[in-house]
Amino acid sequence: MPSQSEEHPAPLWLWPNLLSLDAPLVAVLWQGFLAYRFSLPLRLPSRLALGLTVWAIYLLDRLLDARKLPSAAEPARHRYYRRHSKLMGSLLAVVLAADAMIAILWLRPAILREGLIPLAGVLVYLAIFHSVRQAFRIPKEIAAAILFTAGTFLTAWTTIPGHQLAWPAVAFFMLCLANIIAIEAWEWRELSKGLALDPHPWTRPSRDSPRDDQGNHRQGLP
Repeated sequence: MPSQSEEHPAPLWLWPNLLSLDAPLVAVLWQGFLAYRFSLPLRLPSRLALGLTVWAIYLLDRLLDARKLPSAAEPARHRYYRRHSKLMGSLLAVVLAADAMIAILWLRPAILREGLIPLAGVLVYLAIFHSVRQAFRIPKEIAAAILFTAGTFLTAWTTIPGHQLAWPAVAFFMLCLANIIAIEAWEWRELSKGLALDPHPWTRPSRDSPRDDQGNHRQGLP
């Protein structure tokens, strides 16, 4: 892995990922699509709260990832958060403050109340995947897809009967899961070139060489 001084500036297309802006954008766009599909009123505070909440979760997750020892095959975003941990920590504080203000002052009480459930799930997720030994971890892709789906569908769930959203939620969950697994597979193939690394369990079927039990793979949100 090149040293910090040897690394070239990140290309423009990579900055949304480095700043963890891609996932909030996806969540807000799908929230808008659901509102359009089911003719739901969607106020600006709900959109801002979802975007800021998802952004804060990804910022926190990657800051926790940055506390781990450097790896020879870690994504650029992990190196970025390790080099700029203080800056990104300050950004997280600003995002959390803005999110809390919007949620308390302008969010509908029903959304705020129901949102405590996925919030509790996120806290459990972060505690498990950043503190519990790997042998006792559940598949993080499934957990992440469930939580992402719950947050994106939260506004719709507080407005229309849940049974009407069951199949759309299942379809969205499967789409999220497939996307996360695809990212895992692509990153393992790209980052493990020339290195004897163990692939992520979900990417193992696509592996071309025998398993090397001394390798490692990344953790946390994609």
